[in-house]
Amino acid sequence: MLEALSKMDAVDMFIYRFLIKPWILVGLSILMWIVTGLSISRMVKVMKTPAVTSFIIVWLAAMFFALTWGSKFDWPDYEHINYGFPMVWATHVLSTIAGPADIWLIDAASLFINLLFWLGSMVIGVAIMLCFRRRLLLGGRGVECEKSSPNK
Repeated sequence: MLEALSKMDAVDMFIYRFLIKPWILVGLSILMWIVTGLSISRMVKVMKTPAVTSFIIVWLAAMFFALTWGSKFDWPDYEHINYGFPMVWATHVLSTIAGPADIWLIDAASLFINLLFWLGSMVIGVAIMLCFRRRLLLGGRGVECEKSSPNK
């Protein structure tokens, strides 16, 4: 685990004042979703499979919420918020038995495993959807879901 605790300097104050405020985070999140939606709408024209695009959008939204959703634990001597699903990758310690605290514990390996889980399962889901789409388009005559050679 990596403990992120240091004295506050000008850069930290800038980040706190202008980037961590909830309304700025909400605005940046909305902007990110608009940009993502525009880029995915271009992919829909290329892919011509709205079901796959819808699946990707829903899966990315689920991944975003799973990684950023916090679960607060109010224990008598240790108040903290855990972030991440299925594995906790960040813990924000709010207070300990010694008093108030502002400590972030970050586990990069758990974050990597979470991203691998969510993005890997999305790729597998898209592959399955495209495989079934190919079977339906070819009439379901025992077509295997494998890459066909251009020489055949």
